Amino acid sequence: MPTLADVAKRAGVALSTVSAVLNNRPDCFVSEETRQRILKAAEELGYRPNYLARSLAKGKTDTIGLVIYEVANPYFACLADEIEKEVRQAGYQLLLCTNRDGMDIDDRSNLELLSNQRVDGILLWASRYPAEGYTVPLPKKIKSRIPIVVLGYHTKDGTDFVSIDRAAGTYQATKHLIALGHRRIGYLAPPWGMNPEHPKLEGVLKALREEGLPDPVLILTEGHTRLAGRLAVQNIKDSNPFPTALVCYNDLVAIGAYRGLRDLGFSVPEDIALVGFDGIEEGEYLDPPLTTVTVPVAALSQIAVHFLLNRISGEATEQQKEVVTPELLVRGSCGARTERIFAQTSQTLQQGGEMR
Repeated sequence: MPTLADVAKRAGVALSTVSAVLNNRPDCFVSEETRQRILKAAEELGYRPNYLARSLAKGKTDTIGLVIYEVANPYFACLADEIEKEVRQAGYQLLLCTNRDGMDIDDRSNLELLSNQRVDGILLWASRYPAEGYTVPLPKKIKSRIPIVVLGYHTKDGTDFVSIDRAAGTYQATKHLIALGHRRIGYLAPPWGMNPEHPKLEGVLKALREEGLPDPVLILTEGHTRLAGRLAVQNIKDSNPFPTALVCYNDLVAIGAYRGLRDLGFSVPEDIALVGFDGIEEGEYLDPPLTTVTVPVAALSQIAVHFLLNRISGEATEQQKEVVTPELLVRGSCGARTERIFAQTSQTLQQGGEMR
């Protein structure tokens, strides 16, 4: 494997000059002709820098770690893509780790892995939403050594964060459905989303109770995937009361529910209105397109990377925190209910039949 000395010999310059050029040192004052000769020599020899040695010398790796849920989920794929753009623009590379349902991989194991890789900082998607806030699962000694910014939720331990006001999102969605005339609204979510303190359910409950309406019909899914949503609505015809609209935990669940309802002969939105959460692109291509609560992923990513760079550079001395508010994007899947449809729904259920 060629070394810096080999490049210096081929280019006919001092070893220190080669090091300065290849490391883009600001104190490197050489002619353009010399610079090009060094770069050509390095290319001809196939020289590759020793990044480990360089990082040890500089005391940094120019690498940022990101921990998110699996990238097969379009929402997290989009988030990772936006963060990677911001990180690269700042001169860093991204090292990605994922958490997955049913696997023995959690936040702490991923954090320890990234810490051992000596990344300069970590962006961590909060995997849990306790009412008091998320606590980074690392000893204080390690947390004090490596900059961390939590994504998606507020923190209890003083760690920097960029959170999403999920309750505001589902509140907007539920209020919109109420304004359209819906009075029996369902909430479709996995077990962890059924906790009354979960912000998404919290927003639904707040909107319904403000209007003096019953709490939502709770429909449990086995996860937050398309398949989970499709399977969860199989018994919806047996629900009592029968919901005329569903607020879904995320867009994937909503898309699955969309298919499941059609399998049963229901029409969206004529029989049941649907609202998702996240704003993934796939929802736009349903027929009718999916109404959803959109999360400003680009803004969240920009703020989070900015916070982390502030912490890495030492500019941040106090806790940095920001809350981004999602917005309701109204499309065709939540169409207004008419009195005729309400009457038809009521009559069908009283007769013990199925809606088609």
